[in-house]
Amino acid sequence: MSGRDLEALADGLGEFLGQRWGRAVRAESLVPTSTGARRENVLFDAVDASHPAGARRVPLVVTIYPPAGTVLFGVEAETDTLRLAERAGAPVAHVHEVCTDSSWFGEPFFISSRVEGETLPKRVLRTIEAAGPDQGERVAAQLGRAFAAIHRVDATEAPAAIRQPLDVDPASHALATLAEQIDELAQPAPGFELGLRWLRHHLPSPAPRRTLVHGDVRTGNIVVDAGGLAAVLDWEGAHTGDPHRDLAWCCVRTWRFDQDHLEVGGFGSLDSLTAAYVEAGGHFDPASFHWWKVAGTLRWGIGLSRQAAQHLAGVHRSIVMAASGRRAVECEHDLLRLLAPKVATGGGRAG
Repeated sequence: MSGRDLEALADGLGEFLGQRWGRAVRAESLVPTSTGARRENVLFDAVDASHPAGARRVPLVVTIYPPAGTVLFGVEAETDTLRLAERAGAPVAHVHEVCTDSSWFGEPFFISSRVEGETLPKRVLRTIEAAGPDQGERVAAQLGRAFAAIHRVDATEAPAAIRQPLDVDPASHALATLAEQIDELAQPAPGFELGLRWLRHHLPSPAPRRTLVHGDVRTGNIVVDAGGLAAVLDWEGAHTGDPHRDLAWCCVRTWRFDQDHLEVGGFGSLDSLTAAYVEAGGHFDPASFHWWKVAGTLRWGIGLSRQAAQHLAGVHRSIVMAASGRRAVECEHDLLRLLAPKVATGGGRAG
């Protein structure tokens, strides 16, 4: 969290919560935890000494938005989506307060419950491994059930700001967006162009239902503790569309962290994910899943290139954004693997 005065932040959080709760509140034990490229997340304890039920210490997180030019939609749309997912049974942090007034900390923010556990990918994988040989499959199944809960929310129930056009097929919409973004890249990317051409010629059947889609569930955006999956984080990319997009995105090779044989986030199998998902009411089509995995790999490669471009253009200066560009070529390699038939079987696709 570059340049943030934690003492001033603590004072502001205490004053803000005091106004909202109608009691004197202190913010203590602030710990910046942001590891991503965009938003600021700070853990803190709200000390509510005059609560009617007795003094209490509430573990919370404040999420402060980045500058308006780098966000997909506003804080109200994101928190409304979080609350919808929570009501549907998805494991998410409870939202306590939402504020669009940037005079407090420079940008809009929201305050949510703190979910204990690991979020850094390597620590997530170590926590899963330490819990026993079957824990990875257990977490994959928990993730499948979490997806089923998220996808119970129909597209028409989602906040208007995150709805994609209902008269446009989600795959076609995604393809058009990817085509526009490829045209904006600063240098040629033959692997990306090949992936785009494959996607164009292999559009999947329309999804039976349009639902809420998280858009970025992966190792690094989940909280894992000794009991398994504790919460799904970072809803800034939520939208409506084909549920297969979520299932495929968590299986993109980038999120396996050198555990390529474990397709789901480097910790579990696709069979465990999809069996739990279907059992909990989800619909799974292998062809649609593969299309969205190719699209997800292309999406991430383009996204890495665009993050680097934002840094270079001064839109959002960050060493994380700057370093992203060097990894785009890895996604080109992954695309070629996905599109190449497996030699040993004469069919199927590489992972």
